[in-house]
Amino acid sequence: MTERSQFGVMLARLLDHRGLGVQELADRAGLTADDVGAVLAGEAPGEALLRRLAPALGFHAVDLFVLAGLSPIPILRCRR
Repeated sequence: MTERSQFGVMLARLLDHRGLGVQELADRAGLTADDVGAVLAGEAPGEALLRRLAPALGFHAVDLFVLAGLSPIPILRCRR
C-alpha cells in the first residue's frame, strides 16, 4: 500500500471511532457516497476532496493534507 492509500485506512478508523457512516460524512462534506467510498477503497484523495472533508470531520484542511501525504503548501498560499 502506498502512503496515500493509507489515508483510506485512517479515514475508515476515524468514521468507526466517531460512529459516522459513509453517507453521513458525504452529506456533511457535500460529496457523494461514491466519492468517500473511493477514498476508503484506497483511491488517493485530491485537494478539493480533502478541503471538503476537513470541516465535516472537525479538522483543518492542512491537517488532512498532511495525513494524506500531500504538501500543505497550496493551503498555506491561500491564507495570504
